[in-house]
Amino acid sequence: MILDVNEVFETEFGKVSIESDPDSWAFLMYKRLEPEERDDEAKRDAALEKVVEDLGFCQCGDTEKALRFILDGLRCIHFQQAIWELPYPDTVQASHDERDRRHLELDERRLKVFGSLGATYFFYYWLDKENYTEHGTTIMGSWLTESGRLLGLKIIDVLGEDKIG
Repeated sequence: MILDVNEVFETEFGKVSIESDPDSWAFLMYKRLEPEERDDEAKRDAALEKVVEDLGFCQCGDTEKALRFILDGLRCIHFQQAIWELPYPDTVQASHDERDRRHLELDERRLKVFGSLGATYFFYYWLDKENYTEHGTTIMGSWLTESGRLLGLKIIDVLGEDKIG
């Protein structure tokens, strides 16, 4: 398969092109499980085992619940990125009000996903340590890297879901 560097790929994690994001080769070349493969228990189990192994987890316990938790956390960061990219109103006060509303919505989502601020920080630090995210001045301002987007796709596949949001 030959990829056009100008072609834009619509993914669950947003638009990606090789020209604008040259580090996305692994992300773009990842072969998603086809719907019929997701229904094939042996193929799905093999994909699940590979994701769990890549994360460095043992195979005991409930790895699917752990992956669901990770996916929910990645969705939270994806939501965070999405709300920050929305335009703000023109007036200063309306802009401040909108920023406050977005931060409140994000805080509520984080609390729902992680249960506590400490668990939120732990998860964000773990993602950063594993290079699934990068951040600027604060860990809470993280964004997904290519590896983080790829992890999300792999988890979506093994859990049999269709998209990030």
